[in-house]
Amino acid sequence: MNNMDKRIFYIWLAECSEAQSDRKLFLMSLFGDAEGVYNASPSDLRDAFAAHPQELPEQFLLEALLRKDLRPAERSLRQAEACGAEAICLEDSLYPPHLAEISDPPPVIYALGNTDLLKEQGIGVVGTRRASPYGRWVAEEIGHKIAECGVTVISGMAAGIDAMAHTGCLRAGGDTIAVFGTGVDICFPKSNLKLYREILDKGLAVSEVRPGYGGFAFHFPLRNRIISALSKSVVIVEGAPKSGSMITASRAMEQNRDVFAVPGNINQPNSLGTNMLIADGAYPILRLDILPETLRIGRNAKALLRKMSDAEKAVYEIIESSPGCSADEISLLTERSAAETAALLSAMEIKGLIRSEGSFKFIK
Repeated sequence: MNNMDKRIFYIWLAECSEAQSDRKLFLMSLFGDAEGVYNASPSDLRDAFAAHPQELPEQFLLEALLRKDLRPAERSLRQAEACGAEAICLEDSLYPPHLAEISDPPPVIYALGNTDLLKEQGIGVVGTRRASPYGRWVAEEIGHKIAECGVTVISGMAAGIDAMAHTGCLRAGGDTIAVFGTGVDICFPKSNLKLYREILDKGLAVSEVRPGYGGFAFHFPLRNRIISALSKSVVIVEGAPKSGSMITASRAMEQNRDVFAVPGNINQPNSLGTNMLIADGAYPILRLDILPETLRIGRNAKALLRKMSDAEKAVYEIIESSPGCSADEISLLTERSAAETAALLSAMEIKGLIRSEGSFKFIK
């Protein structure tokens, strides 16, 4: 059966009930994959639930599995295709390995935009919807500075802190992923419509909720585990002790991600959560000018290329693809004079973009 057909079974399993994803992962471990779960006989399914009551406690999940109705999954796949979204199942090579490794990965995710951004972990930046002016400013600056390092900013596109983190990233020309609690084709909140369109144009929207579906309130806390899983570290800017931000921090710690928090005014209710995180061992963000060092991220080639002139980019790409090339070779390939090439190489070396070993040039 081809890959397109295989996705139907993962979508079917994801939509069978609102049971947690770890239950569905356990079923796949018993029967091989989502198709194996679908093809399991009613008696085998009942036996599995009877033998594993702790791992499979929900009888409503069993009832949904026994119906074996693929029609809703087929509709979801058609809806994804209609809006241009990719349906990426657990066995797909596009499925992020760092998401697959958590205890409760979604059987399928929908992605609308630049799916290349799923290949590498970014930095999550989240916080309260009721952000203070200080929190909004900090979130935008953090998003901007992470993007300047060529690292993807991941958040939830909620009003407040999330929206400002995305905004700062996009202002720096960076890459950003928004993880939704609705279908990826639904802008929520509607006040973020301009931001939503910019994210789809330049970044990526991801959700485990099928396209066209507005989602329920419980989908929003659930999406926080995806934000943290896609991130190598998570920054909490502002949040009350019992909030979605603290759920994200908790899931990040469960997933062995580093958690950072922005200290706040002790008279500000939404600073209490972040201050408590720091008291409990989260890394504090104390200075924005050393944020890359604090988050342990360095400028990568993607970030450097954004700040180079067209002439520098051309030279950088030549040296990157042919390390050890000479100035004469670069001059020939760029059709510049020897004097122009020498001046350009000197400038790039001063900026720390390249290094010389004798007459040979290398990326620094």
